[in-house]
Amino acid sequence: MNTTEQHWREYDHPSCHPFICASKLKVEDDAPPSKKTKCVHDDVEMVSPDKEPLSVGESVTVTGSRGDAYVIKRHPDKNGKPFYWCECPSRKFHGTKGDNTCKHIQALRSGEQLQQRRVIPAIAPASSMTTSKTLFPVALAEKYEPQKHNPVGMVYMEKYDGFYAHYDISTRKIYTRSGNELFIPDWFVNQMPSLSVTGELYGGKGKFSEFSGLFNSNDTGDARWKDVKFMIFDVVDEPLKSMTFKDRMALVQGFSTSNVESVYIHDCISQQQLDSAFTTVVQCGGEGLMLRKNVAYRAGRSTDLLKYKKKESIDGKVIGYTKGTGRFATFIGSVILETREGKSFKCVPPDRTNPPSLGTFAEVECFEVTSAGVPRHPRWLRVRTDISF
Repeated sequence: MNTTEQHWREYDHPSCHPFICASKLKVEDDAPPSKKTKCVHDDVEMVSPDKEPLSVGESVTVTGSRGDAYVIKRHPDKNGKPFYWCECPSRKFHGTKGDNTCKHIQALRSGEQLQQRRVIPAIAPASSMTTSKTLFPVALAEKYEPQKHNPVGMVYMEKYDGFYAHYDISTRKIYTRSGNELFIPDWFVNQMPSLSVTGELYGGKGKFSEFSGLFNSNDTGDARWKDVKFMIFDVVDEPLKSMTFKDRMALVQGFSTSNVESVYIHDCISQQQLDSAFTTVVQCGGEGLMLRKNVAYRAGRSTDLLKYKKKESIDGKVIGYTKGTGRFATFIGSVILETREGKSFKCVPPDRTNPPSLGTFAEVECFEVTSAGVPRHPRWLRVRTDISF
């Protein structure tokens, strides 16, 4: 792989290599996170929006010449010039000097319908892919601390490592935590109950990364949807929110179809019982447990909902980078993230040669969150596309 400075100066995604493209992006080793970097794509020439096959934020899946599937997405840019990005090796690692594209992007923009390149027919054309947004008052969890919280009398269930989703019976659509509509196959939506519910789109233990791309792809024809479950963990019809949690869940108790089912809930009678259940779930590859008070639905963060996980985790937004040293001198050293509370910290991403772009949201795992509100010994866990702050 060519790692010379000249190569990266001509690299077609400068936001991934901010410290090398000095003429386009400035990063100071000790600069505070508040000095946010700015990427410039002066050489990306785009045609007028009405002639583009994708709107900003939309994506499609194409098939390469060897049968591999790649996602093409049109990204926004802070300078007002959207650009395309393809997951193929040519675009991701090498780029194409001069035209900032790859053969898959060229085929998409030119309208080619070659058998090995065409967009999968099940994906609706950009012009017909109208999205809606419904803001829903989400109940957010606090961290469970044995010394602080008494679990006896609460209800617990397995915590599924999936993609938060809200099903609205009035629109018969499924939305993300941020209120954006998810494109789900009709045959999947037809299996939902006749109530508004919240839950997790879940692909199985340890498979979040494998399925998160599917949930954001708008590809309703992907065969992987058959392996996805919607795990219902609350009933949120407006007239029913005043009922206790157990009474709400009784309305969907035993509900099960091929792809939709209600989670199992258990009454907590002792700390020992809870710890034993937690150990069993973790040993089976699960993420942990969720605890609920048997009370009416309440939006926002509160102790009505607690998460009991293997390790602490914290969400952050990428706001900058530090320069690498030694053998990583030609790459970034770490990314700078900012928490919901405005606290900044550094974390090494899984791939320093292709770090997440500015504005990316990520979940970081750590042993604890210090009293200063920053993670201790942070470890990059995953990119989060279902949150925003």
